[in-house]
Amino acid sequence: MNQPPHQHDATCLAALPRGVQQAFAQGSLARYVLIQALGRGAMGVVAKAWDRQLQREVAIKFMLRGGDARRARFQREAEALAKVRHEGVVAIHDAGTEGGVDYLVMEFVRGRALSDELARAGALPAERVARLGLALAQALGAVHRAGLLHRDLKPENVLLREDGSPALTDFGLALDAGEEERLTRTGALVGTPHYLSPEQAAGARELTPACDVFSLGCVLATCLLGDPPFQAESMMTLLSTIVRAEPPDLRGQARDLDPELEAIVLDCLQRDPAERYSSGEALAADLASYLRGDPITARGSR
Repeated sequence: MNQPPHQHDATCLAALPRGVQQAFAQGSLARYVLIQALGRGAMGVVAKAWDRQLQREVAIKFMLRGGDARRARFQREAEALAKVRHEGVVAIHDAGTEGGVDYLVMEFVRGRALSDELARAGALPAERVARLGLALAQALGAVHRAGLLHRDLKPENVLLREDGSPALTDFGLALDAGEEERLTRTGALVGTPHYLSPEQAAGARELTPACDVFSLGCVLATCLLGDPPFQAESMMTLLSTIVRAEPPDLRGQARDLDPELEAIVLDCLQRDPAERYSSGEALAADLASYLRGDPITARGSR
């Protein structure tokens, strides 16, 4: 931006919870100047703002009113992001509570969501998908090394920077792989249906990094095909399909697809977690080999 703003955008301020408006009016959030409302979801409202102290744009996520479970998920997002330092993961700068409202201050990614790119362009070129997959797998590897599972990886939660590099965001469903207490009822369905792993769709009690690998495989397949690889007319049929179906015939739908790239994506989409890449890091290693022209470990269709 050419000149930093000196006053809040009135429309943006009006879109925020009343407690937040009061916090700005009372000066307790005076460090930030609201620029634009970016979106509103089940968990909260996100706004672009200017950080007067550090002279940079940031994104601030304010939690909508809700019970203890929602507040716990919001806190989980802050803790998850604070544990991971990687260029492929949206960074957290600050967190707190003002006017009875929890908020996160995060890196502002100037760009667009992968879902918007797919809506505009449809299927993406295979080499771009491979490079996008490598960057996302490396970011996911950092998440897994921190002992976390994302559990809601989908095109909407992948932001593309202006140079095209991706950044993972929205860790509201992130789960510490070692924790015993669950933020949701044990066995409850969490995540976005088209990108759920079979074990998530079946309500499994224990999840491993392989569930995120499956979701990333669904994202990559969507990039290659233009549509999610698993589809059905109803929610129940979709979940049943994900749990029971064999990995899709990608080359049957994208005939020019390199067999080795198909094999890598199909290894992500195996029903049995033990037959997938064990982590984002393992997937990244195979994608890097593929892009270098070296032998890959993926076997594809079983």
